[in-house]
Amino acid sequence: MLAIFLSQGGSPSTVLASVLADPEYLNSRRIQSDEDFVGHLYRELLGRSPFALEVGRGAAILKSEKRSAYVVRLLESDQTAQEPFLRRW
Repeated sequence: MLAIFLSQGGSPSTVLASVLADPEYLNSRRIQSDEDFVGHLYRELLGRSPFALEVGRGAAILKSEKRSAYVVRLLESDQTAQEPFLRRW
């Protein structure tokens, strides 16, 4: 199913976003708030903790944007984040 999705033009960023924003995934890591979500993404994708400004900005964006869209935004803003994460999965 994944191969079909990718062969039809789906992007690896979209696949990662659907996993990282999945409620079951988030519950298993005890991520409830938007601030927790942003912090988790920075640690998982960028390998560092976010600055307070980045957490605040991310939480503000999530007031009007789905979590999966925010993941794609973060991945596409820093393409180097995608490669190490893909290799780990």
